[in-house]
Amino acid sequence: MTADVTTADVPAASAADRIVASNTTHSISHDGAPRAIDTHSSRENEQVDPTFDEISSVIAVVGSTGFVGSAVAQALSERGVTVRHVKAPRLRAAPSGKSPVIEERSITMELKDAFNGCTAVINAAGIADAGAVDSYAIWGANAVLPGIIAAAARSAGARTVHVSSAAVQGRRATLDASNEFEGFSLYARSKITGELAVGDADHTAVIYRPPGVHGKNRPVTITVSRLARSPLASVASPGTENAPHALIENVADAIAFLATVRITPPNVVTHPSENLTTADLLEKLGNRRPVTIPRTLARFAVSIAFRIGGLRPSLLGQARRLEVLWFGQNQASSWLTEVGWVPKIDATGWSRINAGSEL
Repeated sequence: MTADVTTADVPAASAADRIVASNTTHSISHDGAPRAIDTHSSRENEQVDPTFDEISSVIAVVGSTGFVGSAVAQALSERGVTVRHVKAPRLRAAPSGKSPVIEERSITMELKDAFNGCTAVINAAGIADAGAVDSYAIWGANAVLPGIIAAAARSAGARTVHVSSAAVQGRRATLDASNEFEGFSLYARSKITGELAVGDADHTAVIYRPPGVHGKNRPVTITVSRLARSPLASVASPGTENAPHALIENVADAIAFLATVRITPPNVVTHPSENLTTADLLEKLGNRRPVTIPRTLARFAVSIAFRIGGLRPSLLGQARRLEVLWFGQNQASSWLTEVGWVPKIDATGWSRINAGSEL
């Protein structure tokens, strides 16, 4: 089933007013009050056998033709779930909130009709380009639409699983399930606002934060693989830091798990580390060990890259990508691991991307 919704201009979500557009760290709750959240709550000690009897259901996937959405639809089908494909409304909104006003209720009602009879709704729609420069498009897709989808899903009585991004925590030392945000770029701020909008619309919604997602046909993966095979392949010494990257098959399976698991997941769930170091990642993608460069030199180069990004915001995503490739980023333990979920593809999957074979 497809829900076709007309493109329209909408004002920025009210949650946007709670985001400070600066490179600082924020602790923001879904109701706007600064706080630290307990992402485990009373479910912290629950253990689930990953072979448990999942919910037999119809699940809607918004954005099911995209890179993540198509993989999620396949993962659900493999679990015996009936997938309802829902076309994402194309919205444009100004971060300033000065766009023409639209009656969002009509869009919500159309989506509610598309979600009726579903036990869960997965929002895999959005613009994943960290260097995107069309602020109206990225804000509409990443900041405004998630709240509309969550409201419609709640009205239809379905669980919301919103696919966000680890980018909401920016350059923090450790990626975790807290609401410690760092809006270092337009993309990051749009994803932060999207999370807050989802929480405003449905306090029971599940927000999933994957790190860098890779697959053999994804442009960013092709670019990194080419770099890994070149003489420029390098990491900051010693190259043993955690590489926050995930294979698309594992990300899709984790999302399918969150949508079908019988117990209620926490409001925010991170993707667990796939146990790669920065050097491992480039070696598996390039079939050669990367050169290690002095950390002081690498840090200086990254600082220059971010200064350039400050002058040309479209380059901030590239600066951050360089920093992560060289220095990695820690990942806290994930609720997924605690309840027994295991990645579908192990570390050998990265080598198969390099070989061009199917995973």
